[in-house]
Amino acid sequence: MNIEEAKAIPMAEFLEKLGYIPEKNYPNKALYKSPFRIEKTASFWLCRVKNAWYDHGIEKGGGILQFAIGYLKSQNVDHSAGDALRFINLIWKNATITPFVAEIQPDEQEKYKLKIEIVSTLKHSALLNYLLDRCIPKEFAKKYFKEVQVRNTNTGKFFKAIGLKNEAGGYEIRNKLLKASVGEKDISFIRGSDENRTKIHVFEGMMDFISILVFSDTTQFEDDVIILNSLSRLKKAIPYITNYTYQEVHSWFDNDNSGARHREILNDFIADNRPLKHISHHKEYEGHKDPNDKLVSEKKTAIKKPGAE
Repeated sequence: MNIEEAKAIPMAEFLEKLGYIPEKNYPNKALYKSPFRIEKTASFWLCRVKNAWYDHGIEKGGGILQFAIGYLKSQNVDHSAGDALRFINLIWKNATITPFVAEIQPDEQEKYKLKIEIVSTLKHSALLNYLLDRCIPKEFAKKYFKEVQVRNTNTGKFFKAIGLKNEAGGYEIRNKLLKASVGEKDISFIRGSDENRTKIHVFEGMMDFISILVFSDTTQFEDDVIILNSLSRLKKAIPYITNYTYQEVHSWFDNDNSGARHREILNDFIADNRPLKHISHHKEYEGHKDPNDKLVSEKKTAIKKPGAE
């Protein structure tokens, strides 16, 4: 990982992977207790728009590299720029890095003015190649994803992306250079094929959902599915879980601090809603960040083997 790749990582997600959650959330910024020291009153601000931080307690700020250097220093370990890059890479675990784009909140629409102009069948070669890089076959992707043409009314420019519609009518959009939300951020709910379904599967993101379908060699779950689109939306999924007669909740969260914390949140909720049962599948991709990371790793390993097709 080089410095430019590190700068592309959304700091809000990086902090979440370290186990830090905001004390207060605002449309374009968040307030945390400082990761650099123990404090009772939060003083660490993160600006989502600039992807930058400022700690009032030490009167310093910067981007992700400066944060990693400061964080390592606070842990009394080596903290050169090279050490910081290795630390960022270790925490991010070689996740697909896309340039930082702030998630679009409802009251920020006028500022960013990203608009979905056209929604169509997924067919653009660049988007299909991006999915191929993620080892997602097009027949799987086309069943759930759309091709969206997005216009930035500030610049007048258009771009295409993969889109997954959510329950609020917004879209999660992805392409090789972009990871963002357009419209209100919400969960995506997908019905299973079994009319008598008694289980629901909960995924962090769209690529994890599709990856498990690929592993299972099927294009549809028998059970219902919730794609959170962000772990912060776990609470939004609770009514969907409790309002149906499910017997089991199956989770597929990342193998990181944030994933572990949200597994515990789900465990605590289900403990109060017996006989509902929680089954976590994170050990099925142990040693990998998430299901897609395992899928890509195994596919690439298979290609490298002598005689592999």
